[in-house]
Amino acid sequence: MEIWARIIPRLISSIMSIIDAANLRSNLYEFKEEHEIMWTALDDLARMYVDQPAGKYAQQALNQIKTKYGR
Repeated sequence: MEIWARIIPRLISSIMSIIDAANLRSNLYEFKEEHEIMWTALDDLARMYVDQPAGKYAQQALNQIKTKYGR
């Protein structure tokens, strides 16, 4: 009986760890997709509105992203 008292908590802990890892992985993929959408939107704004304030702001944001993340 004492063995079960040691095994069951470890088993439950292992299962919960696997579930957490799967959730983190799916969140990472969601954030990656959102990042790609935002990058594309900023790039489109910068190209379509070159001389307007929105285009200049978008270009400035893209430049900051490039220098910060090296993309």
